[in-house]
Amino acid sequence: MKYDDAIDLAECLPMFFITCRPRSGSTWLRTMFDAHPSIVIPPECQFIINLKKKYLGLDLWTAKTVSSFIADLKKQGLIESWKIDWSKLRDTLLSNVYRVDYALACKLVYLYSFSCFEKGNPLAIGDKNPGYSFYSKELQEIFPEAKFIYLCRDYRENHISIVRAGFEMSIIAATCRKWVGYYELMKNGCENGNLIVCRYENLALSPENELKKLLGFIGVPYSPTMLDYADYAEDVKREYFTNSYAWKLHKNILLPPISNKPMEWGAHLTREEIAIADYVVGKTGEELGYKKVYGRPNVRVRAAAIFGVGLAKANFFARIFLDALPSDARSFVDFRLRLYIEKLMRVFDLRR
Repeated sequence: MKYDDAIDLAECLPMFFITCRPRSGSTWLRTMFDAHPSIVIPPECQFIINLKKKYLGLDLWTAKTVSSFIADLKKQGLIESWKIDWSKLRDTLLSNVYRVDYALACKLVYLYSFSCFEKGNPLAIGDKNPGYSFYSKELQEIFPEAKFIYLCRDYRENHISIVRAGFEMSIIAATCRKWVGYYELMKNGCENGNLIVCRYENLALSPENELKKLLGFIGVPYSPTMLDYADYAEDVKREYFTNSYAWKLHKNILLPPISNKPMEWGAHLTREEIAIADYVVGKTGEELGYKKVYGRPNVRVRAAAIFGVGLAKANFFARIFLDALPSDARSFVDFRLRLYIEKLMRVFDLRR
């Protein structure tokens, strides 16, 4: 790709974002999008928001800005999985420095990332990141025409998967309150018409139909190669999951679509846990198409939910503190804190 072509292409390519609660099937969905020959969608990395404060408001980029931007990019957690062609990215930015702004620079980062799938001419750039559920307004500030796909999964299944992965403690009121909060942030933060909701259960049972809906939403033709992702199993494992723990969490994404069918959550939760979950999600669960088992909660259920709901709200307030930090500090704290929490959960087995 010539440098002038890259900059022109980056300017016209639309952006879309996939957000969700963790453990909702988004890595699987990203893999299917990655298998599309005309979609650029690297693995997860939250650099856009991490570097926004430092670079979004710049009126004029210079060679010094380019060097600083690339240096900051290389510090981002998980960016190594993108296998960026740093020399081409640098040359393109320097050759077109008079045209560059933050949005364009970010798009070029995507275009110079690696994919283990065969690619043709790109028609869209995507980014899958559960954490971006908090930042739909900020992302629209950078990319006003961006589209958003919100992937949801049954709140009871989601709780089980999150706890099994060691991401959070087994407090169902907390995980379910976050389940509601993530969706509310997206629903309230997106402009009319730029958000579509996809249920994991529908995607698992009828992947082709759901993918066609999503592609129609972002304006890209469907490609049958999206369901052939399992043919690249060894390449995906080798290139994207060099960390054994990450592979353990995501190894099911390479199974054929029918293997990703929903689990039977009723066999893994107590009656009280189900009642608490139904109470905490309230009308939001029904809005997203999930049927409750229990109706009006009793006093015991309400009382049992108080601590978990408070814990979830504290987590959201902690995010506000994180966002107030400077770019460098924010990137470091966010990535390291998540690694520390995951390690703590595994060492002390706080999942039980």
